[in-house]
Amino acid sequence: MTDPSVQRVSTRFRRKILAAKAKGFQPTLGKTQRVLAQLKGWFRQFPSTLRRAKAENEGAPRGWVWQAPFIGYFKRFDIYRSQLRDLDYTMEGLAVGPDPSAPLAGEARKVTKGPPRKGRVSYAIGKIDFAFDPTAGEEGLVYQVARLEEWASAFSSWVTKSEALLDRLEREAR
Repeated sequence: MTDPSVQRVSTRFRRKILAAKAKGFQPTLGKTQRVLAQLKGWFRQFPSTLRRAKAENEGAPRGWVWQAPFIGYFKRFDIYRSQLRDLDYTMEGLAVGPDPSAPLAGEARKVTKGPPRKGRVSYAIGKIDFAFDPTAGEEGLVYQVARLEEWASAFSSWVTKSEALLDRLEREAR
């Protein structure tokens, strides 16, 4: 007799494959390209956000910026991260299916899984400290500028490589 928990996993996995097949590789690839284009547009705002943070840096230690300018900026990434997760779920179902596009879907998951460690928002804001903010009259969070710049470089590289990969996969899927 099969363990009920194994049956549930098996049923869920079959549903994932069927849902993915219904969506198809090319439409899912197109959605992935659109999300990546939106991410690229979001990322274009980073240099101005960093400049603003540096300009509003009164009282922060040298090489650090106040957290405030980045709160709204990084919060918007959650929308794209959620969309990438949904697309990854579909691509995973396509990658394990019998469809001829399965290997392409497997490769597309390099994009839908999101950026590598140094390109993740958690990496960008992973080096924090507290400093007294004279304008607020209390302690505030500061981010290390070098870490933010390192993140920006890694994220930009991921976007560029992802665009090239998705373009290649689109050509191969035709």
